[in-house]
This record gives sequence, structure tokens and C-alpha cells, in this order.
Amino acid sequence: MTGGEILLYAALICELLAVIVLLFYGRYRINPTHILTTTRMALLLQSAAIGLMTCYFIKDNFSVLYVWQYSASGMPLLYKIAAVFAGQQGTYLLWAWASILVVWFIIEDYGFKNPLHRKTELIAMIVSIFILLLCIKSEPFRPITELIDQVPTEGNGLNPVFITIWMVIHPFVTFISYAATIVPASAATAHLITGKEGWHRISRQWLRISWMFLSICMVTGGVWAYNLVGWSGFWNWDPVQTATLILWLFATAVLHIISRYQEGREYTTAAPVATIFLFMSTIYVTLVTRQGIIHSLHDFPGTPTFGLLVFGIITASIVATGLGMRKFLRTRVTTAPTKSIFSTRNTFLWTNILLIIIVFVCFWGLTYSFVSQHLFATKVIIPQEFFNVWCAIPAILLILLTGVCMAYGRIHDTSLKYILIFIFVVSLLLAMFPGHKLLDSGGEFYQTSSIIIKALGSISVWAFVPTFLFAFIAILSKFSMDLRRMRGRMRFRATGINLVHISFVLVIAGVIATTSFDSSSSVVYDVDELGTTKDIGNGWSMELAAFDVLQNPDDTWTQTAHLNVYKDGKPYCAGATGFTRTTHFGDVHDPMINRGVTRDVYAQFSGTRSHISTEAVIPISVKIIPGVSLLWAGCILMLVGIHCIIISTYLLVIKKRELLTRSIRGDVR
Repeated sequence: MTGGEILLYAALICELLAVIVLLFYGRYRINPTHILTTTRMALLLQSAAIGLMTCYFIKDNFSVLYVWQYSASGMPLLYKIAAVFAGQQGTYLLWAWASILVVWFIIEDYGFKNPLHRKTELIAMIVSIFILLLCIKSEPFRPITELIDQVPTEGNGLNPVFITIWMVIHPFVTFISYAATIVPASAATAHLITGKEGWHRISRQWLRISWMFLSICMVTGGVWAYNLVGWSGFWNWDPVQTATLILWLFATAVLHIISRYQEGREYTTAAPVATIFLFMSTIYVTLVTRQGIIHSLHDFPGTPTFGLLVFGIITASIVATGLGMRKFLRTRVTTAPTKSIFSTRNTFLWTNILLIIIVFVCFWGLTYSFVSQHLFATKVIIPQEFFNVWCAIPAILLILLTGVCMAYGRIHDTSLKYILIFIFVVSLLLAMFPGHKLLDSGGEFYQTSSIIIKALGSISVWAFVPTFLFAFIAILSKFSMDLRRMRGRMRFRATGINLVHISFVLVIAGVIATTSFDSSSSVVYDVDELGTTKDIGNGWSMELAAFDVLQNPDDTWTQTAHLNVYKDGKPYCAGATGFTRTTHFGDVHDPMINRGVTRDVYAQFSGTRSHISTEAVIPISVKIIPGVSLLWAGCILMLVGIHCIIISTYLLVIKKRELLTRSIRGDVR
């Protein structure tokens, strides 16, 4: 047994001891110091395991199989550290560490006096044991000598597409977000078992933290994908991207549910059950990523943890469904009548329904391929058009509901009805505009689809403009009013909420603009055509200024095309796009991206068959992408907004603690 395995098994023993002590704490009045000690030891041991693995990467210890797979002696120090989380073993190691970290935090923060807190800590510790077992099963410290007779002197290295700052950020925030769902799910389960109230106060802030890190995960992954050839931009409906979107949308729905939760009145059963299913979704995403169920550009081909992951999904589903049914049958719900069809209660309800619809579409698209292949021996690949057409209408309705929610109470219901009728009529007229349809009428998906899909696909994206304008104006109006009326922490919180909603509108608008109004073209140059300008359509033209071929130290060749791009005959931008064919990782592309306020120019060189420059034929693909700045602005505002909400909550906690301290001092006096 290696030193790393000893650390992991010792941490497992500590966590098991903590579970035993928590189980018998109330019956035998065990000293709480024992629970704290075992939890701290488990955290210390897992931190040591990650530290040891990091040390192996830094020291080029290729006797460990995982280090050999993802590191090389010539890699920069920063990327050696980032490579610790490049493979599934490292990500399991990170997930297990983050899980015990959040468990330790709630034990230190909540203590053991409250029965709900004790039960939450017990369930969270059991979940962290499950994730640690996934890590142990993946064998991160497996010696390479189990496969070959001698230790190699050099490692395989990190895929060149991982040599980026996003590799440092993206995996870390992803698994922090997964771990943060453990506490809400544990609190919800404890509530369903004991019936104790207050679980939502435990869950709410952890859900916000998880949603924040999930948002950072989505943004960093999108920016990373935008710079990679083969992803077709910010979003590609890649299976792992889609699975993460399921998790983000589900977390968004749960946050809305929790904000309206009232025991015995609203979401009495749905809130805790949905919170448990949110954690289960993290296991589902892990299964999709690790098992290679559907081929993805960044999945892992198979995993020894498949059985454990399936067990976790089934167990969580049974627990959530069983306890939810028991609570539903035992709880009597009293519902107060709503005064308006546009009330916050109704808009939140339909918001959650639409979010769940999009989640189901994404889930079905991912899962159907797996079911058809493994149960019916028929390989079915769900195309991107399926997701585009079925997610577009619910997404636009979400935008409309956002505007209604923001306008409610500020506009009379009758006026709001007339505004919505006007939006519907104008949208209906714009839907018949020629061009820029949801689906390409000449595409295979459109031709083989049903009448319903053809009807939806024939809608012009111009039909969505009135909805976006209404929502944007409504949010800005509410934002302005909140800034005038509110002070202190409440102004901070209102700013965060408004920024999140503005960002949602901007992101959806950016997605539609970048995918519906982009234009693509391609040209082919001979080497003797250097300095020649060729037309690429719509007033754009391109010049091949230079072409370089360089031999790398590993005997591979890098080909670089230097380009000048013109708009209406005037210089617009210049840059270079490169291509390298590697020994271990296949073809590596380095696109030219010129970012502008209104549009981006994206040029890709796909390489030549010969590394001899005089024999080269140089194919260049160019894409003009408008509206990308809307997308990036929305992403930035979303992150700023959720930070404002979380900070405002912590300010409230600090204020309550100060008031409590003052009252205690007053009693003493």
C-alpha cells in the first residue's frame, strides 16, 4: 500500500468514527470534542493526500501512473499543479477533499445542540464517505509498476489544450460547487426524517454558493471552449456541457423554490425533495462525464466507479421519493388565494415549471442515446438542433416571466395585460419574417422532423426581440426604483438580484445573436499567393500575409498562417492562426480571434498535408460572430450579482451576531 492510499484509508476510518459518534451522541452524551477531532483529522489527512499528489507532480514522480499520464518534466510549475485535477482520479480527489471541507465547516459552525443540525451533519458525513469511496475506487496513487516493469524517465504530458489559465480555475470551481450541494441535501433529508423546521435557512446560503461556483464553471468553460477549434463557439451542446447546464438550471429552480418555501403553505414537499435531487444531479453529471456514455470532447473513457455512481443515483432517488411521498401524505397544506394572475407566487411557479421543462429536454437528449444504445442496440445521436428548437421557446417564456415579475406591482394588472397582448401580436408578426429561422430548412434534422418541430423551427428569431426589450426595460425600471428606495444591506441585495436577472436576459440575447446572425466562409491559398486578398462575402475580405513552418523540440511541426482581414476594403484586424500535429494528442489548433464591441472575427487554419512550406495548400475558415459582447457582459454581471447577494447575506449574519452579543452583554450588566 502506497503512502497516498494510507492517507485516504486513514481519512475513511476517521469519517466512519465520526458517523458512529454522531449516531450515539444524543443517547450517551458523548463529548463533542471527539466529533470535532475525527472530522479535523479526516480533513487533515485528505489535505495531506492532495498535497502529496501535488508534490509528486512537481517532483516528476513518474512511478505514480496518474502523474505519468498527465505530467512531463518540461511543463511549467503552474500547469503541473493544475494537472493534478486533469484526470478523473484527480477530480475525485478534489471532490472528496471539498466534501469533507464543507462537512467540517458546518460542524464547526453549527455545533451539536440542535437535533436538526446533528442529523444534517450525520447525513453530510455519510455522503462525504460515499465520495471518498469513489476516490479510493479510482486509485489515484496506483503505481505504474503494476502495468510495466520499470519506471519511465518521462511522462506523457498534458494535452496542449489544457495549457491555459482556465485549466487552473475550471476544475476547482466545478467540484466546489458539487460539494456545496451536500449541505442543502443533507438538511433537506434531515427535515424529511425528523420533521424539524429551519432546514431551509441552512440550505439557502449553501445553494447560493453552489450556484455561484456553477456559474463560474459555466462561464470559464464557455470562454475556454470559445478558444478551442471544434467547439463551434461558446456553446456546443457537448454532453458534459449539457449535463452541467442541467445542474445549473436545476440549482436555479431550487433557489427559486427555496425563496418561496413556507412550511404548510408553499412548496412544503417539493422544496426538500428538489434539493435532494439537486445533489443527485451532481452524481449523474459525474456518471456522464466519467463513463463515456456519450462521446464528448472532454469526457473520460470509462471508470471503475460506474457501479458506485449508479448506486448513489438509485439510493438518492429512493430516499428523496420515499421521504417525499411520506411527507406529502402526512402534511396538510393550506393555500391562500392569489389576488392577481401576475402575482409573484404565480410567476415563480411558472418559472420553476419552465426551468424543469428545459432540464427535462436536456436530460432526455443525453439519456435517450444511452438507453437506445445499451438496451436496444441502436446507436442514436441527438443533434444540436433538437436542443435548440425545444429549449428556445421555454427560454423566451422565461425572459417574458422575468419582465412580468419585475413589472408586477409597478404597473396596473390591466395595463400589464395590454402590454403582453401587444408583445404577443408583434412577436407573431415578426415570427413570419424571412430569414434567421430557428432551424435551417435545408438541414437533415428539419427535413426528417415532425410538423410540430418544423413549425417551431420556422419561427424567425426576430420574434423574440419584443420580449427581450420588455424584460430589459422592466428590470432596469425596478433596478432604478430599488436604488432610490433602499439603503444599506437591502440595496446591496436588490442590486445583486437585479444584476442576475439583467445578466440572464443578456446571456440569452447573446446566445441567439451569436448563433443566428453569424456568417461563415472559407478560402484556400497556395503558398505563391502570399499577399493576395480574397473576398469572403458581405463586404469582408482576407489577405494571407505570411506562412511559417517551424520544427518543435519534440520533432513535431507547427504551421502558422498570418492574416489581414478587411471590411469594405479597409483594414479591420490582423493576427495569426496555427496548427500542430502532435504525437500523443492529435491535431492542435490555435485560432485567430479578434474581439470587438459589435462582433468577433474567428479564423481557423486546419493545417496542410505537408510540413514543407513550398508544397503547402493553406485552407482558412472564417466566421464573423456578432453580439458576443452581450454574452460576456451577461456572464460578468451574473457573477457580480451573485456575489452581491451572498455578501448581503453575510452582512445580515454579522449584524444579527452583533445584536445577540449586545443583548447578552446587556443581560450581564
